Amino acid sequence: MRPLLIIPARSGSKRLPGKNTRTLCGKPLLQWTIDAAIESDIGKLAVSTDILDIAPSVHNWRPPDLCRDDTPIGDVVKFVAASNRHRGPIIVLQPTSPLRTAKDIKAAWDLFTGNGTLASYEDVGKHQRLLTTNGAIWILQDDQTGFYQDPHSIYLMPRERSIDIDNEADFLLAEAILDKRLNSG
Repeated sequence: MRPLLIIPARSGSKRLPGKNTRTLCGKPLLQWTIDAAIESDIGKLAVSTDILDIAPSVHNWRPPDLCRDDTPIGDVVKFVAASNRHRGPIIVLQPTSPLRTAKDIKAAWDLFTGNGTLASYEDVGKHQRLLTTNGAIWILQDDQTGFYQDPHSIYLMPRERSIDIDNEADFLLAEAILDKRLNSG
């Protein structure tokens, strides 16, 4: 069964206001994730948002009670899956990970066994391996699977594609890496 790819993108960022629509190397931050999801061509895409100017072909309106700072991502996933009448695997792609590629999404999907969850990680260790989630890709077997449970599978991503934009410094770092990627061919 093909997965439902969900991009949760609300408008109300406190640390970096307007970050999901802020221009990053010529496109809104959110558009980088939409483009990677479409290019991966592995399932239906649903952008769960309260941002009005998102492409209507992938837009799924999110009600205000699911746009609060304290709204659990699992509640958003359940709402979007139900709205799309989707049963089966779900891939959650945070829009704050613009350096994740379609190849990353495909590779993670290929690793997913269909049981439990898969999460993307990066190795942040200097002298020994130290893995941490990077938030770029989460795959759940269905909307009832615990979102933050320990993953059964790990997709390891390099640091240069693992930036999670949470503040101005993260944004500038992602912009520098993406600019270099775009200008080097």
